[in-house]
Amino acid sequence: LADSNFANSRNSTFEQHIMTATKGRGVDLVLNSLPGELLLASVRCLAKNGRFCEIGKLNFSNNTPLGLSLFSNNISFHGILLDSLFDDNRERYDVVKLVSDGFKNGAVRPLPVTIFDDTEVEQAFRLATGEHIGKVVLKIRDEESRASQLATPKYVSAIPRT
Repeated sequence: LADSNFANSRNSTFEQHIMTATKGRGVDLVLNSLPGELLLASVRCLAKNGRFCEIGKLNFSNNTPLGLSLFSNNISFHGILLDSLFDDNRERYDVVKLVSDGFKNGAVRPLPVTIFDDTEVEQAFRLATGEHIGKVVLKIRDEESRASQLATPKYVSAIPRT
């Protein structure tokens, strides 16, 4: 997929991006874990007869309302608890195997990782709040040996986000 096929999901601007990219048609399938208003924006991205798969537990536990008008395009909504994928069920096992095989053959790739050390905390948080695609990792210290030992505390100055 080209970079232009990706949009920022930290706010609802992805909705306009998707609708523009699909010339107003929307997409056939949404795999969602975004909460609240972002969930509704995701639903609005569905094309007629689209399928919506909710995998985030927060919307379930908050009983996030949808509104029946969203279903007027003959869409279907599926609530999926990912931890239930590991139940003793052959079909679910097959899905997990397909994804695993996708990782092995390169069809499914992990998000890129940007690693910052403990002196780059501010830069890490700035990147994490921007339109960065991928994961931001803050490395506090080097890996310790596998031998059993007590953790050594490391204190880092930080300002909490509000």
